[in-house]
Amino acid sequence: MSSELKVSSLTRGSRRLSRSKFMLIAVTAGLALAGTLGGVAWGWSSAAPTTREIHITARQFAYSPGVIRVNVGDRVVLHVVSEDVTHGLYIDGYGVVGKVTPGQDLTLEFVADRTGRFGIRCSEVCGTFHPFMTGKLIVEPNLVFSGSIGLALGSAAGAVLWAGWSARKEEEE
Repeated sequence: MSSELKVSSLTRGSRRLSRSKFMLIAVTAGLALAGTLGGVAWGWSSAAPTTREIHITARQFAYSPGVIRVNVGDRVVLHVVSEDVTHGLYIDGYGVVGKVTPGQDLTLEFVADRTGRFGIRCSEVCGTFHPFMTGKLIVEPNLVFSGSIGLALGSAAGAVLWAGWSARKEEEE
């Protein structure tokens, strides 16, 4: 009878050990996840924003380049020149606007603070096809930051799965 007590208390003790391991791993994973999600909520970024200097040529009835790609958080400096007539440049959603005449250089600056696709259009009547003088600003998410979120979530899920697997393995032994 005393040997039965010892066996049952050992079994109970090993279950507590596996539960405590599980709880330790679950709490650690939870804290990692909470920190990551907190960073998302506050807009923290693991990659430093950069300054993007972009040279744009305006001519009837197009911008070159027609598509501008930047990352969220980047400081964008646009250097605009006109090859033919007076043109304007307006970026929807950012309120960035400027007017450039031939032979003049126009510099516009802003911070790309939100992701998405934003229209660029000529804000000065420049000829018959003026309404078709458009472009796009594409502000992409910070991929390093997104990768770190995926890594944190994957690590948390892996820790929980490992804890469950090792607890089952200990119970079988």
